[in-house]
Amino acid sequence: MKGLLVKDFRLIAGQKTFFLAMAAIAAGVSLFSGETLFAVGFLSLVAALFSLSSISYDELDNGNAFLFSLPVSRGAYAAEKYVFGLLLGLAGWILSVLFVLGVNLYRQAEIPLDVLMTSLALLPLVLLLPALVIPFDLKFGSERGRIAILGAFGLIFVAGMAGNKIAEKMGVDLGEVLDGLPLPDLGTWIAAALGGSVLLWLLSMGISMAIVKKKEF
Repeated sequence: MKGLLVKDFRLIAGQKTFFLAMAAIAAGVSLFSGETLFAVGFLSLVAALFSLSSISYDELDNGNAFLFSLPVSRGAYAAEKYVFGLLLGLAGWILSVLFVLGVNLYRQAEIPLDVLMTSLALLPLVLLLPALVIPFDLKFGSERGRIAILGAFGLIFVAGMAGNKIAEKMGVDLGEVLDGLPLPDLGTWIAAALGGSVLLWLLSMGISMAIVKKKEF
């Protein structure tokens, strides 16, 4: 896996302009709009999803066939995409949080607790989004994978709308049901979201490893 990580990080070295542009966009929007937390979500997710771009580059000119002729196992290849995305996402999250804290300290001369908690609440997305999209890219390829992802999210949306309509016809107000549930504190929600994201990340990795092992290149 070390060799695969080196390969993908060398790929990043050729994408410095892209990352600098994304950082400039995040900083500009955050400073001019006053929504400094935009930088945390934007940079973290853009960085984490860059693993999809590395999959696209591997597919160019039948590159996977050559790659798997080397002493690289298919399982390690799939797992490396998750580790690569996680490392990038965490790096983007840490740098953007430092930027946001620096801006808030400059403006308020103190560390705002709500900024820290909201930044932590965004951290599970660094695990969740790659876990949702990487299996589609590995199964269907980059182009068809994007279509499959949109279709899957569309089905989830339609299912949610249908469930809401069914509940309305049954005389059940889902809003009142949710309002009646006991609400844990924000820290508990963040811990639960992070734990669930880790489990989904591991499950998705197992699915992707099975996909790559069965796929023909």
